[in-house]
Amino acid sequence: MRLLLDTHAFLWLNDDNPKLSQKIREFCLSGEHSFYLSIASAWEIQIKVQLGKLRDYAKAKGIAEEEALKLGMDEKSQQFLDEGADIYHKV
Repeated sequence: MRLLLDTHAFLWLNDDNPKLSQKIREFCLSGEHSFYLSIASAWEIQIKVQLGKLRDYAKAKGIAEEEALKLGMDEKSQQFLDEGADIYHKV
């Protein structure tokens, strides 16, 4: 199944945040499904950085907020280079 994740769900999944239910976490991490982010998620994450809302994530990882954002954006950029428009599937 292909899933389009909300920005919060993606961040909670990535950060192992208990706000994301265990059932949804297991569903996403089962390896049986593909999940995608909207390009708007990059914009929303940048806003969260500017508002200081990613401080806890960066602190937990032991990295600066800017580095946390850059790592995430670099990963998504590389995925786009590798997969092109195939990462944007109709769901």
